[in-house]
Amino acid sequence: YMVANGFAAILAGAVFDPAQAKRIFALLSFGAILGAILGGELTGYLVEEVEMRTRDLLWVAVGVLTVTAVLINLIRWRATDGRAGRPEGLRRNDGPARSSPVLGLLRESRHLQLITAVIALAVLTTALVDFQFKTVSSEAFPIRSDLTSFLGRFYARVSIIALALQFFVAPRIIRVQGVGGALLVLPVALAAGSVAM
Repeated sequence: YMVANGFAAILAGAVFDPAQAKRIFALLSFGAILGAILGGELTGYLVEEVEMRTRDLLWVAVGVLTVTAVLINLIRWRATDGRAGRPEGLRRNDGPARSSPVLGLLRESRHLQLITAVIALAVLTTALVDFQFKTVSSEAFPIRSDLTSFLGRFYARVSIIALALQFFVAPRIIRVQGVGGALLVLPVALAAGSVAM
């Protein structure tokens, strides 16, 4: 989720003006969180109610990714009005040397490099904490289907909390503490959770 959000923020900044990027980033974040909620609940439902085996969930993932690929191509086609090429927002007069507006922005901006480094460290830390959590969960739920159902429902509930925090708490934190203060919330929360676990 954090990787998707970080990439979406950089891409939105590269393609749109600041006002447009802020509006679009909020929508992209909402979509990512909504997907996490639905994915977790669907996982729990398929394992508990339909009694689908854990390994068969991979076929569900393949189906969802196939639909996603079709939607992406449909969006690209509509953005170019059926013409070959990139959407108007992505067309820049950068010349052939720049393969991507996002990579070009990263090369030129020390600020974006630091933001990318913070996101990378946050994802690394989240992966370590997630591994700890899954290790404890697998000991608490030795039956694979029970573990799958628990993890699906758990991540769905956590995503609901994340959605509420993003819409109701984050704007207040940013208003009072600024972006720097808001960035401290995640490492502090992860450290507290690791100590508690």
